Amino acid sequence: LLTFSPGRIAFGLLFIAGTLSLLWATNPDFWVYKWNKWYAGFVMFLLGVQIIQNEKNLSTVIHLSILGALITATIGIAQYLFNVNVVPQTSFPSSTFGNGNMAGQVMVLTGLLPLYFLFQEKQTKGRSWFYALSIAVLFAYAFYTRTRAVWLACILEIFLVSVFIIFDKKFRAT
Repeated sequence: LLTFSPGRIAFGLLFIAGTLSLLWATNPDFWVYKWNKWYAGFVMFLLGVQIIQNEKNLSTVIHLSILGALITATIGIAQYLFNVNVVPQTSFPSSTFGNGNMAGQVMVLTGLLPLYFLFQEKQTKGRSWFYALSIAVLFAYAFYTRTRAVWLACILEIFLVSVFIIFDKKFRAT
């Protein structure tokens, strides 16, 4: 089951070197913080490889991504509109990330995911409303971040998805 390729060996050696860097780290607390990030990424990669790619599992992963983005957006909107300061932040409103740019990246990456479910043929009215409102909430928070890079990325994303839908429709018609 486990095969070795040059890429896997290189990433494995990088992870081992990062782990061994504790021996010469000036600040071991910082090392633990960084290593936990590496380890979490490594575990998430291993879990992602183990997922059987079928419609049900991919749907579950996308739903969980949308849910995480909605939680982030709800916290950020509460920070912006109601001055809720539960989570420390360096740039206002930054939700759970401490920085509006980082939170905006989540909105850009997940903003149009609900479109996949919104346009499915067999869809209940309640789910359609949920997906439509989730798109609205995600883009509302992207607007509240007041970050031009996020706005530009959202506009570009909407444009490219629109172009894809137009050309895909023409391709499927022939």
